[in-house]
This record gives sequence, C-alpha cells and structure tokens, in this order.
Amino acid sequence: MKISIIIILILGASIDLASADPQPLRYSSSTYTGKDLIIIDALSDIFFDNSIDNNKWYIFQSGDTYRPTWTFDPAAVEEANGKLKIDVFFSQHTSPYSGEQSYFKTGLARSKNKARYGYFEASIKGSSVNPGTGPSLWFFGSGNGITNEIDIVEMGLGHNLPSPDDRKFISSGIHIHNHPDPSEEYSDKAFSGVQHYDTSAGFHVYGVEWNAKELRFYRDWLLLGVVPNKHLHQDMAIRLSNSLRAPYVSGDTNSYTAQTPTSPSAAAAAGFPTTMEVEYFRGWKHQEAIRPPQYSTINIKSVARQKYVRVNASHPHNLTIADAIDTNDPSTEFEVIHGPSENTVYLRSVSTGKYLRSNSDGADATIYALDIMPSVNNEFYWAFAGGLRDNNDRLVSVHIAFRSIRNNRFISVNNNTSWSGFLQADVTNFTNDGNAFTWRFTQ
Repeated sequence: MKISIIIILILGASIDLASADPQPLRYSSSTYTGKDLIIIDALSDIFFDNSIDNNKWYIFQSGDTYRPTWTFDPAAVEEANGKLKIDVFFSQHTSPYSGEQSYFKTGLARSKNKARYGYFEASIKGSSVNPGTGPSLWFFGSGNGITNEIDIVEMGLGHNLPSPDDRKFISSGIHIHNHPDPSEEYSDKAFSGVQHYDTSAGFHVYGVEWNAKELRFYRDWLLLGVVPNKHLHQDMAIRLSNSLRAPYVSGDTNSYTAQTPTSPSAAAAAGFPTTMEVEYFRGWKHQEAIRPPQYSTINIKSVARQKYVRVNASHPHNLTIADAIDTNDPSTEFEVIHGPSENTVYLRSVSTGKYLRSNSDGADATIYALDIMPSVNNEFYWAFAGGLRDNNDRLVSVHIAFRSIRNNRFISVNNNTSWSGFLQADVTNFTNDGNAFTWRFTQ
C-alpha cells in the first residue's frame, strides 16, 4: 500500500505532515485556491516504493499503440529510489507494426483512474539526451465523438534553437484531434518557449488548472499561459511518457532521420540510454460548495536559520526572523501576487499592507517592507531552489529562492546571528541554504 500521508511536500517543509488533505500553493490569479481543492488519492502517487502500484498505473506493452519509430516496452518503466523512471534505449528489433527494422524502445505509464477538472501537477526531471527525447506529462481521452489531449508539459523540442537554449525549451497546450465537425479540430498553445534552466539538469514542477471555462498552465507554480476550454469536458487518464524526438525523428513524417543511431556504438555516442524521472504526480478536485478566497497568503521560513520571516513590530519597514510561528500573527503572513513577468511575484505584508522591496543596488542591500504601490523594486523572481532529501535521495521538502529583478541578487539571511535581518547576497547559487526558504499555505 502507498503512504497516504504525503512526505514529499509540494508547498514546502512547513506543512503539517499529519494533514490528511495537503493543498497546493495557488496565486491570486488562480481559479482554484487553497482549501477549495480536495486531494484525489486514487489518481495521486508519490513514488516511494521500489515497485509500480498496479492499482494506479497501467504500463504500455509493445502492442498497445502504434509508433513507427519506437516500440513501447514495459522494461523501460520502473519505480526505484523514490522516483518513477522512464528510459529511452537502443534496441534493434523488428517493429510489431510495420515489420521493418526499428532501433529504439521507451515506456509509458497511464493512470487507471480518470479525472475531469481540477488541479494536477508532477515534479519531473527531463532526459539527458536533450533535445532528442520527449519527456511528457499529458491527459488523453475520448468522449462524445471527440478525442482530446492536454499537454501539461512537453520537453526536448528545442532542436532548432542554438545551444544552450535548445536544452531549455518546453511546450504546454491542448489538441482536439477528432471531432464530428472537422473545423473544430485544432491545437492551442498556452506556452511554447525557453525557460531559465536546462530541463534535464534538475526537477521542476509542472501543473495545470482545468475547469469548464479554461486551462491554466504552470511551471514551479508560476503561470505560463491560459487557453479557453471549448471541448475538454470528458474524463481522461493521465500519462507519463518518454519518446524519441528530433533530430532523430522527423516531425513531419515521424520517420527516422539520417542522424538516427542505428548501432549500439552510435547510440552510446549520442547519450543513450537516457532517463526521465518523476518524483510525484498529484491531483486535486474542486469542491464546489466552498467558494475560494481571492488571494493566497503564506508563511516563509529560512532553511539556514529555521525561523520565519516577519515584519519588525518596532520598525515596520524592516524584516526580522521570528523564533516561533503564530498562525494568527499577521506580521508573519505575506500575500503572494503575480508580478508583471511570467516568473515574478510581489510579496505584500498582511499586517502593514506594504510590499517587500530591494532597498538599494549595493552588495549589502537590505530588504524592506515599505512600499504602498509595487514597482520594479518590489518584483522578485520566484525560483525553485532544490530541496531537502533523505538518505534514499527522495525529496522531502521543496525550497524556493527570491531574486530581485532590480539588482539580480538573492534575498539572504544575514549570517550575523546577533541581528536577525535580511540582506541581498551577491551570489548566484540557487541552492545556498542562506538563500533558500520553505513556505506554508495559510489561506
């Protein structure tokens, strides 16, 4: 049986582990917010076991779906060391579909349970062969004569881009494949472009909010884009898959190209075998009876000091760190608001109504909670900063870092323990504990 109490924390280490219904962090622009969501246990999985939960997942066999340039093989999918792993590997064989020579095998895990509407996310690290393979998280299903697809994320599609941007490309959107009215068959991209990171270098969280009106796509809980929902109104299963992509496969004909490795040595030279990894997949459904609040607030805790950020009662424009947390204390509570850029946020103190700001451009720039109206001084890049792992390399808390748009420096805990303030460190290390914070959802 799977562990029902979540240990991998989507929101961070500050959430009570005894909570039976953990919540995803949502933002002020979100359709679904806070306790308006209820976990879908039958669809969710934290991959802590060393074997796949056959009650939740069906692993594609070689004869399940036609792909001219690879064959699905259950041997390509395993759960081990706290992760679901899906390989792409060289294997010269006769295609069960065409009878021709085929050179690669990969895997696909499909949920046995289905969903319609809610919020869904997974923590995924892409394959090292990038571009060239396509780690993906997607819904697929049919109903009412319509075949639909929701691509929460597709990686490895940047083969036409210069290095290193070719390793940073992701795409999210929807496809209406079949419809009784052919004019209603279309694709709609919510986002297609370069991120700030190599998708194969570490784990990032990809999610979608899906309701009857629209679909909102997220990366590391920041909004990437929105598409209207016209036809996606049927139950669908989630799929985690890997595949062969350009330059080894032609996007127009889905056939092998001149660059496709056709020998074990050529495949090894190209980096095969290669693996995508998934730390968890989780889904929440909408509880219609509860109306969501219009914004989300959080408590923020320093990883290095294990104390919470708060507005100083004696000097309200300054920040300090508190020895303990009082969930009824608004001085430790901050409203999260999307910034004008896709990866940025504003943080506003609930107790004073003022925004956190970068005080100056100097290396010792302090962080204040001072401004009534937000500007570039208050805009921070919200960055996934790794997290804490146990002895089995399983993620047990998620860390974030805040980098000022004004001067590109991180909010950092002051190393001088006699003064519990905050500085902006002139560093670029996302995973430095002095720059890392966990958080918990308060509303």
